[in-house]
Amino acid sequence: MKKRSYLLLACLAALSTPALAAPAATVNGVAIDQSQVDVILSTNPNMAQSPQAKTQVLNNLVAQEILAQAARAGKLEQSPQVQARLALANRQILANAAIDDYLAKHPVSDEELRSHYQSFVKDLGDKEYRARHILVKSQAEAEKIMADLKKGANFAKLAKEKSLDKGSAQNGGELGWFPPSMMVKPFADALNGAKKGALLGPVKTEFGYHIIQLEDTRKLTPPPFDAVKERLRADLQQQKIQSFVDAQRAQAKIDLAK
Repeated sequence: MKKRSYLLLACLAALSTPALAAPAATVNGVAIDQSQVDVILSTNPNMAQSPQAKTQVLNNLVAQEILAQAARAGKLEQSPQVQARLALANRQILANAAIDDYLAKHPVSDEELRSHYQSFVKDLGDKEYRARHILVKSQAEAEKIMADLKKGANFAKLAKEKSLDKGSAQNGGELGWFPPSMMVKPFADALNGAKKGALLGPVKTEFGYHIIQLEDTRKLTPPPFDAVKERLRADLQQQKIQSFVDAQRAQAKIDLAK
Protein backbone atom coordinates (compact mmCIF):
# COMPACT_ATOMS: atom_id res chain seq x y z
CA MET A 1 0.00 0.00 0.00
CA LYS A 2 2.85 2.40 0.83
CA LYS A 3 4.54 1.70 -2.49
CA ARG A 4 1.35 2.40 -4.42
CA SER A 5 0.82 5.66 -2.49
CA TYR A 6 4.40 6.77 -3.16
CA LEU A 7 4.11 6.01 -6.85
CA LEU A 8 0.90 8.01 -7.08
CA LEU A 9 2.40 11.01 -5.28
CA ALA A 10 5.46 10.88 -7.45
CA CYS A 11 3.28 10.69 -10.55
CA LEU A 12 1.22 13.70 -9.47
CA ALA A 13 4.37 15.70 -8.82
CA ALA A 14 5.79 14.74 -12.18
CA LEU A 15 2.62 15.71 -14.01
CA SER A 16 2.94 19.28 -12.74
CA THR A 17 6.39 19.74 -14.34
CA PRO A 18 6.85 20.79 -17.98
CA ALA A 19 8.94 18.50 -20.16
CA LEU A 20 11.93 20.79 -20.63
CA ALA A 21 14.96 18.81 -19.43
CA ALA A 22 16.74 16.06 -21.31
CA PRO A 23 15.28 12.58 -20.84
CA ALA A 24 16.58 10.68 -17.85
CA ALA A 25 15.30 7.42 -19.35
CA THR A 26 13.02 6.07 -22.06
CA VAL A 27 10.54 3.21 -21.80
CA ASN A 28 9.47 1.75 -25.15
CA GLY A 29 10.35 5.06 -26.74
CA VAL A 30 8.49 7.19 -24.18
CA ALA A 31 10.73 9.76 -22.48
CA ILE A 32 10.95 10.29 -18.74
CA ASP A 33 12.27 13.81 -18.33
CA GLN A 34 15.02 14.68 -15.87
CA SER A 35 12.80 17.54 -14.69
CA GLN A 36 10.36 14.96 -13.32
CA VAL A 37 13.12 13.37 -11.24
CA ASP A 38 14.22 16.81 -10.03
CA VAL A 39 10.77 17.93 -8.95
CA ILE A 40 10.21 14.77 -6.90
CA LEU A 41 13.56 15.20 -5.18
CA SER A 42 12.76 18.86 -4.48
CA THR A 43 9.59 17.90 -2.61
CA ASN A 44 11.53 15.68 -0.21
CA PRO A 45 14.82 17.34 0.86
CA ASN A 46 15.71 14.51 3.24
CA MET A 47 15.41 11.95 0.48
CA ALA A 48 17.37 14.15 -1.91
CA GLN A 49 20.38 13.98 0.41
CA SER A 50 20.69 10.25 -0.13
CA PRO A 51 23.17 9.26 -2.86
CA GLN A 52 20.78 6.55 -4.01
CA ALA A 53 17.77 8.88 -4.13
CA LYS A 54 18.07 9.82 -7.82
CA THR A 55 18.32 6.18 -8.85
CA GLN A 56 15.41 5.21 -6.60
CA VAL A 57 13.18 7.97 -7.98
CA LEU A 58 14.09 7.17 -11.56
CA ASN A 59 13.39 3.48 -11.05
CA ASN A 60 10.00 4.36 -9.59
CA LEU A 61 9.19 6.56 -12.58
CA VAL A 62 10.24 3.79 -14.95
CA ALA A 63 7.94 1.41 -13.09
CA GLN A 64 5.12 3.93 -13.34
CA GLU A 65 5.61 4.31 -17.08
CA ILE A 66 5.65 0.53 -17.58
CA LEU A 67 2.41 0.22 -15.64
CA ALA A 68 0.87 3.24 -17.37
CA GLN A 69 1.64 1.70 -20.75
CA ALA A 70 0.09 -1.56 -19.62
CA ALA A 71 -3.00 0.35 -18.50
CA ARG A 72 -3.28 2.09 -21.87
CA ALA A 73 -2.83 -1.22 -23.68
CA GLY A 74 -5.74 -2.57 -21.66
CA LYS A 75 -7.74 0.62 -22.35
CA LEU A 76 -8.08 1.17 -18.61
CA GLU A 77 -8.10 4.93 -19.11
CA GLN A 78 -11.60 4.48 -20.52
CA SER A 79 -12.84 3.27 -17.14
CA PRO A 80 -15.14 5.83 -15.48
CA GLN A 81 -13.33 5.30 -12.19
CA VAL A 82 -9.91 5.92 -13.76
CA GLN A 83 -11.20 8.98 -15.59
CA ALA A 84 -12.60 10.33 -12.32
CA ARG A 85 -9.26 9.78 -10.57
CA LEU A 86 -7.38 11.48 -13.40
CA ALA A 87 -9.76 14.43 -13.19
CA LEU A 88 -9.23 14.65 -9.44
CA ALA A 89 -5.45 14.55 -9.86
CA ASN A 90 -5.58 17.27 -12.50
CA ARG A 91 -7.79 19.47 -10.34
CA GLN A 92 -5.53 19.02 -7.31
CA ILE A 93 -2.40 19.89 -9.29
CA LEU A 94 -4.00 23.06 -10.66
CA ALA A 95 -5.34 24.02 -7.21
CA ASN A 96 -1.87 23.62 -5.72
CA ALA A 97 -0.41 25.65 -8.57
CA ALA A 98 -2.89 28.47 -7.86
CA ILE A 99 -1.91 28.44 -4.18
CA ASP A 100 1.82 28.40 -4.96
CA ASP A 101 1.38 31.30 -7.36
CA TYR A 102 -0.63 33.29 -4.80
CA LEU A 103 1.95 32.75 -2.04
CA ALA A 104 4.77 33.70 -4.40
CA LYS A 105 2.99 36.99 -5.15
CA HIS A 106 1.95 37.55 -1.52
CA PRO A 107 4.88 36.36 0.61
CA VAL A 108 4.83 36.66 4.38
CA SER A 109 6.74 39.84 5.26
CA ASP A 110 9.11 40.35 8.17
CA GLU A 111 6.67 42.90 9.56
CA GLU A 112 3.84 40.34 9.48
CA LEU A 113 6.06 37.77 11.19
CA ARG A 114 7.04 40.18 13.97
CA SER A 115 3.43 41.24 14.51
CA HIS A 116 2.29 37.61 14.61
CA TYR A 117 5.06 36.84 17.10
CA GLN A 118 3.87 39.63 19.40
CA SER A 119 0.32 38.23 19.27
CA PHE A 120 1.69 34.74 19.91
CA VAL A 121 3.61 35.94 22.99
CA LYS A 122 0.57 37.84 24.27
CA ASP A 123 -1.71 34.80 23.87
CA LEU A 124 0.91 32.60 25.52
CA GLY A 125 0.82 34.66 28.69
CA ASP A 126 3.48 35.01 31.38
CA LYS A 127 2.57 31.98 33.48
CA GLU A 128 2.17 28.25 32.97
CA TYR A 129 0.41 25.67 35.08
CA ARG A 130 0.86 22.07 36.08
CA ALA A 131 -2.45 20.40 36.77
CA ARG A 132 -4.39 17.17 36.65
CA HIS A 133 -8.03 16.66 35.82
CA ILE A 134 -10.90 14.20 35.74
CA LEU A 135 -13.31 14.50 32.81
CA VAL A 136 -16.84 13.07 33.03
CA LYS A 137 -20.06 13.43 31.05
CA SER A 138 -22.48 14.85 33.60
CA GLN A 139 -22.45 17.61 36.17
CA ALA A 140 -23.97 15.27 38.75
CA GLU A 141 -21.10 12.80 38.33
CA ALA A 142 -18.56 15.61 38.54
CA GLU A 143 -20.15 16.94 41.74
CA LYS A 144 -20.06 13.45 43.26
CA ILE A 145 -16.34 13.15 42.44
CA MET A 146 -15.67 16.59 43.92
CA ALA A 147 -17.46 15.59 47.12
CA ASP A 148 -15.42 12.37 47.33
CA LEU A 149 -12.18 14.30 46.84
CA LYS A 150 -13.09 16.73 49.62
CA LYS A 151 -13.60 13.71 51.86
CA GLY A 152 -10.06 12.54 51.14
CA ALA A 153 -10.40 10.31 48.06
CA ASN A 154 -7.26 9.85 45.97
CA PHE A 155 -7.35 12.07 42.87
CA ALA A 156 -5.08 9.87 40.76
CA LYS A 157 -7.07 6.74 41.59
CA LEU A 158 -10.38 8.39 40.65
CA ALA A 159 -8.88 9.75 37.43
CA LYS A 160 -7.76 6.28 36.36
CA GLU A 161 -11.18 4.81 37.18
CA LYS A 162 -13.54 7.51 35.91
CA SER A 163 -11.92 10.05 33.56
CA LEU A 164 -13.00 10.05 29.93
CA ASP A 165 -9.64 11.55 28.96
CA LYS A 166 -7.86 8.21 28.65
CA GLY A 167 -4.58 9.82 27.65
CA SER A 168 -4.19 11.58 31.00
CA ALA A 169 -6.22 9.05 33.03
CA GLN A 170 -3.50 6.43 32.86
CA ASN A 171 -1.19 8.99 34.52
CA GLY A 172 -3.66 9.83 37.25
CA GLY A 173 -5.12 12.75 35.29
CA GLU A 174 -1.71 14.44 34.98
CA LEU A 175 -1.56 17.07 32.20
CA GLY A 176 2.00 18.27 32.76
CA TRP A 177 3.03 21.89 32.28
CA PHE A 178 1.02 24.04 29.88
CA PRO A 179 0.22 27.71 29.16
CA PRO A 180 -3.43 28.79 29.45
CA SER A 181 -3.63 29.25 25.67
CA MET A 182 -3.31 25.49 25.20
CA MET A 183 -6.60 24.87 27.01
CA VAL A 184 -10.18 25.76 26.15
CA LYS A 185 -11.21 29.06 27.73
CA PRO A 186 -13.41 27.80 30.61
CA PHE A 187 -10.62 25.44 31.70
CA ALA A 188 -7.99 28.20 31.53
CA ASP A 189 -10.27 30.70 33.28
CA ALA A 190 -10.78 28.29 36.18
CA LEU A 191 -7.03 28.19 36.81
CA ASN A 192 -6.60 31.96 36.72
CA GLY A 193 -5.90 33.18 40.24
CA ALA A 194 -6.23 29.73 41.83
CA LYS A 195 -3.81 28.73 44.58
CA LYS A 196 -1.46 25.78 44.47
CA GLY A 197 -3.25 22.59 45.53
CA ALA A 198 -6.73 23.99 44.85
CA LEU A 199 -9.55 21.72 43.70
CA LEU A 200 -11.60 23.43 40.99
CA GLY A 201 -14.90 22.52 39.40
CA PRO A 202 -17.04 21.22 38.06
CA VAL A 203 -15.88 23.20 35.02
CA LYS A 204 -18.05 22.77 31.94
CA THR A 205 -16.40 22.73 28.51
CA GLU A 206 -17.31 21.35 25.11
CA PHE A 207 -15.79 18.04 26.21
CA GLY A 208 -17.84 17.56 29.37
CA TYR A 209 -17.31 18.40 33.04
CA HIS A 210 -13.86 18.69 34.59
CA ILE A 211 -12.59 18.44 38.12
CA ILE A 212 -9.19 20.14 38.20
CA GLN A 213 -6.40 20.04 40.73
CA LEU A 214 -3.81 22.80 40.36
CA GLU A 215 -0.45 21.33 41.31
CA ASP A 216 1.90 24.24 40.65
CA THR A 217 2.55 27.42 38.67
CA ARG A 218 5.72 29.00 37.32
CA LYS A 219 6.82 31.96 35.24
CA LEU A 220 6.66 31.34 31.52
CA THR A 221 9.46 32.57 29.29
CA PRO A 222 8.29 32.73 25.66
CA PRO A 223 10.48 31.08 23.04
CA PRO A 224 12.71 33.46 21.08
CA PHE A 225 11.49 34.74 17.75
CA ASP A 226 13.98 32.72 15.69
CA ALA A 227 12.90 29.49 17.38
CA VAL A 228 9.28 29.85 16.24
CA LYS A 229 9.69 31.98 13.11
CA GLU A 230 9.10 29.18 10.60
CA ARG A 231 6.11 27.87 12.54
CA LEU A 232 4.65 31.39 12.56
CA ARG A 233 5.37 31.73 8.85
CA ALA A 234 3.47 28.50 8.19
CA ASP A 235 0.54 29.81 10.26
CA LEU A 236 0.44 33.06 8.31
CA GLN A 237 0.73 31.26 4.99
CA GLN A 238 -2.23 29.10 5.95
CA GLN A 239 -4.21 32.23 6.83
CA LYS A 240 -3.33 33.76 3.47
CA ILE A 241 -4.36 30.59 1.66
CA GLN A 242 -7.69 30.53 3.49
CA SER A 243 -8.33 34.18 2.67
CA PHE A 244 -7.48 33.53 -0.99
CA VAL A 245 -9.80 30.51 -1.14
CA ASP A 246 -12.60 32.44 0.60
CA ALA A 247 -12.23 35.36 -1.83
CA GLN A 248 -12.31 33.06 -4.85
CA ARG A 249 -15.30 31.22 -3.45
CA ALA A 250 -17.18 34.48 -2.86
CA GLN A 251 -16.79 35.35 -6.55
CA ALA A 252 -17.75 31.92 -7.84
CA LYS A 253 -21.20 30.78 -8.86
CA ILE A 254 -21.74 27.52 -7.01
CA ASP A 255 -24.72 25.25 -7.50
CA LEU A 256 -24.81 22.23 -5.19
CA ALA A 257 -26.93 19.29 -6.20
CA LYS A 258 -29.74 18.58 -3.78
